[in-house]
Amino acid sequence: RKQCACTVSCLLYHCLTINNACRSKKRYILRNLHSMRTTLIHRKQKGVAFFGTGPKHRPKMKSESPRSAESQPLSSTPTTTYVVASSSGGSAPHRFTLLIVAALYVLSGSTQPLLITLVKSAGLGDPHCQVYMLMYYLGPAMVSFTLCLPTPASNSSSTRVTPQQTSPSFKSLVKASSIALIDIVAQATNYTGASMAGPTLFAIIYSSVTVWAAVYSRIFLKRKLSWMQWVGIFVVFGGLTITATSSIDVGEDVFFGAMLVLAGSSMHAMTYVLSEAIMGSESSKTGNSMEQNKEMDTLQQQQHGECTELTVQQNCAMQGIVATAAYLVWQFIYTKPHYQERIAIPMQDAGTSPHYAILLLLSLSASNLMHALTFFYTLKYFPGGATSAGVMKGLQAVLVFIFTSLVYCGSSLGGDEMCFTTLKFASLVVVCGGVIMFALASDGVRLLDSSKKQENNGYVTIGNTTKDSGIESSFSVV
Repeated sequence: RKQCACTVSCLLYHCLTINNACRSKKRYILRNLHSMRTTLIHRKQKGVAFFGTGPKHRPKMKSESPRSAESQPLSSTPTTTYVVASSSGGSAPHRFTLLIVAALYVLSGSTQPLLITLVKSAGLGDPHCQVYMLMYYLGPAMVSFTLCLPTPASNSSSTRVTPQQTSPSFKSLVKASSIALIDIVAQATNYTGASMAGPTLFAIIYSSVTVWAAVYSRIFLKRKLSWMQWVGIFVVFGGLTITATSSIDVGEDVFFGAMLVLAGSSMHAMTYVLSEAIMGSESSKTGNSMEQNKEMDTLQQQQHGECTELTVQQNCAMQGIVATAAYLVWQFIYTKPHYQERIAIPMQDAGTSPHYAILLLLSLSASNLMHALTFFYTLKYFPGGATSAGVMKGLQAVLVFIFTSLVYCGSSLGGDEMCFTTLKFASLVVVCGGVIMFALASDGVRLLDSSKKQENNGYVTIGNTTKDSGIESSFSVV
């Protein structure tokens, strides 16, 4: 960066001191200098690598023909080109790796409601003690070591070059802790309802989390939705209405459990939107004033060594730590005094051994950890992004639906809420279809926005080629 700044300064000083250079050309060069300086500072704060000097050292541009370098006129001084290029390269994950991650994502999401059913049958599903929720949050809390690792000053950019290392600010950690408290209530409501309504209804209703998140992002983040996204939202809500109708026919407890899952899914989706806000999503920031404020924040972060935005790993770890600590305190306050009548006696009645109980709870913890990690990996690397995530979310509901109908229906583990019905199948098709429709529309909007950004932020020349006394200079930005 120092070499780049020195070379630019010397070059512009030489251009300004050329004999017979008119005043208008000086003003023109100064304007280009200011524009290039602003762009370089902006790229530097986003962690973008600088490459130079000379055309043969810079990456080959897509819009550059093979003979473009030969067609340039020769001059007494070599052409100096400064290119700002992304350093986030690296090969994409192998297709086999993507398939393994997708399979783990689907299987981990499908096993969670089934494990809750087994936990309930083992006598560990008391809704007052919430022992299973302690183990549920223990998985994400295992990545808490990421809080000890310094993070780049700009988390929103995927490119990095010798960034000044920063640590999360106290304010951002407090925000993540507050979101964790909301998620505690949401997930406790979800899995309490799952133990009452059964895994089939839980899987169908919980598939609507993506759509709930879109609605809350429209309300709180003022994010615009396309007409196809709104159609997908209404289709999902129509499927949820069918689900509620089918649960009424089974019994009051099943209907109440379904309503708990619906409320918990809505609250859990709200935590997604709040987490996006504290992680500083680029899609929620618009306008030049926001960019200027972000640059000021970045400079302050570099000076104080603190970052006001959290990475995905830090946010996941912080919320896992807070939730685990809260449930651990609850075990000492409530579960320990009521252990015999709430835990020990139901375990004896169910014939559950301590080793089997520990195995079930650890399996639930590992399943949630695997599901969280593979979810973010799928969104980032899997082809289709939100579409793939929506399809796999629907596949999870289908697998749970089929498994519970074949294994749990009519067994000691479940009653009529586990069995196949026409209304359940109809609600499954409608909800999954709405989720996939919404995901397809979301990816279409994302591709349209990215194409516009590529047109505006592609290889843009910010300094015009000037020829004077055999000197030619070109400034291009990737």
